[in-house]
Amino acid sequence: MPVDPTNYVPGTYMVLTWRSDGFHWMITTDDGSTARWAFHAVNQLDGLAGWMYEMRNFSPVSSFTALAAVQIGPFIPQATLNAWLSAIPMQTHVDDLPAAFTCRLWFRHAIRVLTAAGLINCIDINGLEAEGNHIGGLHRNVAFENQLGGVYRSKFCIF
Repeated sequence: MPVDPTNYVPGTYMVLTWRSDGFHWMITTDDGSTARWAFHAVNQLDGLAGWMYEMRNFSPVSSFTALAAVQIGPFIPQATLNAWLSAIPMQTHVDDLPAAFTCRLWFRHAIRVLTAAGLINCIDINGLEAEGNHIGGLHRNVAFENQLGGVYRSKFCIF
């Protein structure tokens, strides 16, 4: 279910993709031409090999699992995002304890890091997560009905 390309503009996004048990959370950046990158925590071998950070070429416009892309800021170059995000440990941030580590908790930590670095301006991390859950849920319900995923601008990230 690719997202609607008509509303997709260059920027940095929270992207939710389909998983059988909910959503996969990632951050993407797109310069409007060829620089399209995803940054996320991936669970290797269904948890048998643990979690790892991954940066890969990705566009929600061409992904068959993308449910929604929510813009959280302007375009940030891949190298800049990778420098900040690759250092995030694969463990639950102290503010999210006692929850077990997941890609969602990595995403929350990434938002904290990017906000502290001044690269984005997230005014409410819980609001952003709730927004993602709501928007992802709207599109999850029609994921296999040959519809395009949604593209939105976050109410909780100011830019």
